[in-house]
Amino acid sequence: TRKGGATESFKCAFMQHDPERLPVIEARAAVVNLEQVAQFSPHSLSLMEFPSQESVNIASKAYGNWPLLGERLDGGWNAKLSSEYHSTGDSHLFNQESDGHPLFEGKLINIFDHQYSPPNNWMNAAIARREEERKYWRILKKKKKPAPKVLDQNHYRVGFRRIAASTNERAFLSMLMPRNVSCPDTCMVVRRLVPNEMTGEPEEWITSIQSAFLTSVFNSFVCDSLIRMKITTHLDMHFVYSLPIPRLGCGDARDVTYFWPIVLRALRLIGTTTDYADLWAEILPQIPTDTLAAARQTPPAYGPAHEQALRERMAASYAALDATWSPNSAFHDRRPDRRDDGDRAQTRAEIDALVAHLYTLTRAEFAYILDTFPGLRRKEMAAFGEYQSKRKALEEYEKLAK
Repeated sequence: TRKGGATESFKCAFMQHDPERLPVIEARAAVVNLEQVAQFSPHSLSLMEFPSQESVNIASKAYGNWPLLGERLDGGWNAKLSSEYHSTGDSHLFNQESDGHPLFEGKLINIFDHQYSPPNNWMNAAIARREEERKYWRILKKKKKPAPKVLDQNHYRVGFRRIAASTNERAFLSMLMPRNVSCPDTCMVVRRLVPNEMTGEPEEWITSIQSAFLTSVFNSFVCDSLIRMKITTHLDMHFVYSLPIPRLGCGDARDVTYFWPIVLRALRLIGTTTDYADLWAEILPQIPTDTLAAARQTPPAYGPAHEQALRERMAASYAALDATWSPNSAFHDRRPDRRDDGDRAQTRAEIDALVAHLYTLTRAEFAYILDTFPGLRRKEMAAFGEYQSKRKALEEYEKLAK
């Protein structure tokens, strides 16, 4: 480069602290061009912290195939992120007497888990309605309008932890939350109803089924790996809006291959309590018969013998499903520390493999992503004696590839 010249691409490396390693760093640095910077962060032009050239290539593929979550699309679902209440500034609205709606702080949420920790605060139902009506019209900057009969809090909504470091075991922790819960600023929520700017009437931007799909994509290793290169300690709105997210579920040709199989599996991970009986009754009858039939098929033999038997039991359980929720509708296998095992670990691996194929990743690219979670590897080596998530996810990826 020279004064007055132009730079089309540049090398970058991060978290390097030893000046004596500069020759090695230079040789292994990732190369990023200006077009990619604009593609990955079009509004802020911020640079993702790429650990290697492989990560640049994977990000470029993901961003080239799917629109950013923050892009408003016609003819498809859209996402409006919201932080409903401030933990300190709105604390006078909360109570600790279990009166009304539980306050869904981020610590309550883990991957497909809405009971990771018990709630500490609640919001009286009348106060919750009053405050949401006030916030609803504040969005429009209008006053003295009739409140809609059904508010956002009456719906199942996607929520995720806002506070999560890029060095954590997992960074993107998402759940389809029960109805009638309120969220402070440690939990971000995807609104179901957004007021029309002209009429003020509520419009449904995303359905329950599409919300189950979005929760699954958020929880995937692919999406987690992308956002880990953007954040330090917070999943703020602009980071999440800048992710490339498939908008399936609106009649896309890929719905049969990806959308419905993902939704069916997500439903069995989400619906673990009676809080989701209505969600189950709404979604299960809409699952295509071909999707259910495929889930009931006896799987091929691969992996350890006890996992082969587990998959056979799971396939048989799909044949017993109906629109009435029961505890047997969901998958429940967890260790005492709420680490998913058994049927839940198997189902999550299937979802991760489906999402990896949806993003058109090769096996080598998917394996590379799975190796970018050293904290998870350490925890699973201690719990299972192996990096179980990687093995199972790659097994499912290979099964789908065949």
